Amino acid sequence: MNTIDPRSRSAGFTLVELLITVAIIGLVTAIAIPLYSGAIDKSHRATLIADAGELHRSFMRFYVDLGLFPSTSSPASRALDLQTLSPLSTLGYFRHPEGFTNKLEGGKIQNYDSPNVGSADTQFWATINSMRQPGFVLLVAHTNDLPLDRGTWYDGVYYVTSDGIHPVKETK
Repeated sequence: MNTIDPRSRSAGFTLVELLITVAIIGLVTAIAIPLYSGAIDKSHRATLIADAGELHRSFMRFYVDLGLFPSTSSPASRALDLQTLSPLSTLGYFRHPEGFTNKLEGGKIQNYDSPNVGSADTQFWATINSMRQPGFVLLVAHTNDLPLDRGTWYDGVYYVTSDGIHPVKETK
């Protein structure tokens, strides 16, 4: 008769070893997921900021070439379409607007105005809200006639927060 020595052990894991391994994996996952999620959010914000900078440059090139910014409604041929970004997109100033507007809440620029300060359509401002992060709002502007802060000159891309409007620091 074969007897099994109680001190010998078969190859494999004990239940305790397996539970410890699962606990360690769970702990590492609990730490890694928020870090990964934060990195993804930061990446989306950076992409939206870069696109907003490109939108600002498109407006400025349009202005240099035509001497005015897209209008809010008339003439219709120059009115900015908040979803397609026409005439900026149709005239080649902003390429692939759908890649940009797909990142925005509602698939479009939230607000746009081309105030008639001095003369028609010589300034503009637009606000864009992130679809992925609704509280993340950017202002793209070339104006001193912003309804929230008349008189202050804004030219570029800015964060809009509950405590004010802050310039975005461009990364190169």
